[in-house]
Amino acid sequence: MSGESTSKTKSWPCDALLLGRVTHEMLAPYWSSLKQNEMGIADKMNGASKYVASSTLKNAEWNNSAILSGNIAGQITKLKCRPFATF
Repeated sequence: MSGESTSKTKSWPCDALLLGRVTHEMLAPYWSSLKQNEMGIADKMNGASKYVASSTLKNAEWNNSAILSGNIAGQITKLKCRPFATF
């Protein structure tokens, strides 16, 4: 069973995460400071592009984070059209 989890983690089919402000503020301090990288999860979380939907957040310091504000739905539509999320 543990081999199955490891296999899924290594082939994470995700190049970007879409988060709300509250979720971003909960996850960022934990994952950005994580030193033990069991099964590669920390590297995946910290290396992935992260898009934070917020009308109030001014600065997203977590690695590879960008704030979406204003016409958030339109920005998400544009992101979906991109072959890969890049910074």
